[in-house]
Parts: sequence; C-alpha cells; structure tokens
Amino acid sequence: MALTGRVPPLTASVRLSSGDGAEWSASVAHGHFLVWLPAHVPSVRIDALAADGRLLQRLEDPNGVEFTSVEFTR
Repeated sequence: MALTGRVPPLTASVRLSSGDGAEWSASVAHGHFLVWLPAHVPSVRIDALAADGRLLQRLEDPNGVEFTSVEFTR
C-alpha cells in the first residue's frame, strides 16, 4: 500500500511506526512524503522530523483506521 501526504515546512524526514513495533522511513521531497507499507498495518504513527531530529508534527492512528493519504496541517 502506498501512503502519501504533505509535510510541514522544514521537514527533513518522515518516520512511520506500527502498533506492533515495525518502522519505515518515507521519501520526502517538495513538501510531500511517499512510503510503501505492507497491505495490512494495524495502526500507524507518522512523525515529521526536522534535520536535527526534532519532532515537528505527529499524526497517530490508534484505532487502525485505513487511509490512502495523509496531510499534515498546522
């Protein structure tokens, strides 16, 4: 499953993690991210990180809602 979305300004990396502890790194370019995930991921947390590793924004999906795209907003 491809997951795409927009990221806040100054985002250098996007890290995704599932409820079972698996983690993925997304590609980031031109204000967007793209990552390929396994077909069924029970829940996902998406962290937008600055170049220094500081958390800029977090989206969490504790109920396992399935989605195809995400947009970070301020």
